[in-house]
Amino acid sequence: AVYTSDWGLTQEAILEADVVWLLYSPPLSLLSFPLWIGKEWQRTVVVSIQNGGSFVTAKRTISVKVLRLDEVRVSAGTFQAARLEAQVDGAKATCWYAPEAQYFARCISGDDPRYDFDLVRFNLVK
Repeated sequence: AVYTSDWGLTQEAILEADVVWLLYSPPLSLLSFPLWIGKEWQRTVVVSIQNGGSFVTAKRTISVKVLRLDEVRVSAGTFQAARLEAQVDGAKATCWYAPEAQYFARCISGDDPRYDFDLVRFNLVK
């Protein structure tokens, strides 16, 4: 996967029978700084899907809301994190953004567990 400096996803590869490339324009991002409780936003992203010789584009709508601050414990530590609820064309996810790590401490997808993760470690570059 390739990200922008503010964690916008520009491209990713999905390994199934073949490698399927997904290209996002503008970058797919669950973040919109600054974050505050109650903030909501929506974005439309064009996804270009390349599978072998075929190429298809589709629009995806992303809706995100900051619900509250939660304490989140993961292998990388314990963080005060903003709980975000996101929806991408009906698929739901809950992610916790930890400002201290400048990344998500945890994400849970309600629809596809391949996208679930906990932050294991982090190292901020100064």
